[in-house]
Amino acid sequence: MNFTTFLEKNDYTVTKLGSLETLEINDIPIKKGVYIFCSTSTKFIYPNSTSNVIYIGKADNLQTRLKRHQFHLVNIKSYAEKEKHSYWTKSLYNYLDKHGDNVYFISAEKNKNAHNLEGDIFEVFFKKYLSIPVGNGAYSSGKKNRK
Repeated sequence: MNFTTFLEKNDYTVTKLGSLETLEINDIPIKKGVYIFCSTSTKFIYPNSTSNVIYIGKADNLQTRLKRHQFHLVNIKSYAEKEKHSYWTKSLYNYLDKHGDNVYFISAEKNKNAHNLEGDIFEVFFKKYLSIPVGNGAYSSGKKNRK
């Protein structure tokens, strides 16, 4: 079972928004909540299982936050392959570039802020996989060590 389905079974309402690269930003709601980037092609190896989740983030304004992520993703895609190795950017965008993405969104309830909701989602993820997502700074157990 993938993580977004797991969240739905645990009473979270998850909305699929589509690929970050092709999102029409003006169609994205101006809401607070948590967004999740999931690979369309890869399951990452975590200590307890595998998951297609790349990154979990929070937003007080989803439209503005995804616009910034989209900008960085488009930038890294414009670099030639050899230039990518010298482009110091958050590894998140390299994961999104190489493994494809779908964006999912969980709206914060009226009485809950995005920060607390993000903490809850991280806790659910950690309990299931014994790690945080690769794009949030963890390394997949299947990653080769650098020499």
